[in-house]
Amino acid sequence: MGDSNCYSDLQKAIEEFRRYYDSSYNLFERTVDCFQEIESSVPVTNDDAFTFLLPHQEEVRNELQKSPSVFFIGEKNCGKSSVINELLRKSALPVDETPCTARIVRIKYATKPYARLVGSNGEEVKKQFFTDRQPPKEFIVVSDQKREDEAVLGATVEVGLNHKLLQSGLELIDSPGKSESEALDNVLNSFLKKGTIPLFVYVINGDKRLTRSVSKG
Repeated sequence: MGDSNCYSDLQKAIEEFRRYYDSSYNLFERTVDCFQEIESSVPVTNDDAFTFLLPHQEEVRNELQKSPSVFFIGEKNCGKSSVINELLRKSALPVDETPCTARIVRIKYATKPYARLVGSNGEEVKKQFFTDRQPPKEFIVVSDQKREDEAVLGATVEVGLNHKLLQSGLELIDSPGKSESEALDNVLNSFLKKGTIPLFVYVINGDKRLTRSVSKG
């Protein structure tokens, strides 16, 4: 089946993910209310379950409110950016025959396309609105001389696109190729340690046209 079916399948998966997250969030809020009611009427001991739940409720709440994310990972030059371009049905990310993506690139919805570089300390380095098909390459591509500099590679690129697939809150995350260098691997591992990514896509060969495989019995 063609890529239109894959596109539709992904949209359905996102909607289902959102329903499960919303259901989990509502259940969590009801649970917190219940525990708070119990706490106000029953003496609390260190063995009670809600002595753990209540102090961590904001942390859990933040996790349940996260937008769905799809993280694309794979060896260098495997075509991760090509797969994302195929999903978006546009040339949203630069694609080259040599390893190109050197930073974590987070693609999310925006009414006006922009590229934003955020340092490893969380502070904005620069932001630029663009009207071309792609964000400025200098945000994503790093020169060979700097591809070992973790201070440079540690910056995260945020790309905002006005695209229907992203309107639901979905975030697509492109990443540098695994095993290209120790510096890039450290950037990748550091990002993964920051939080939970709901869905991973391991790209083996992104140069092949995206299709939904049909098994034959």
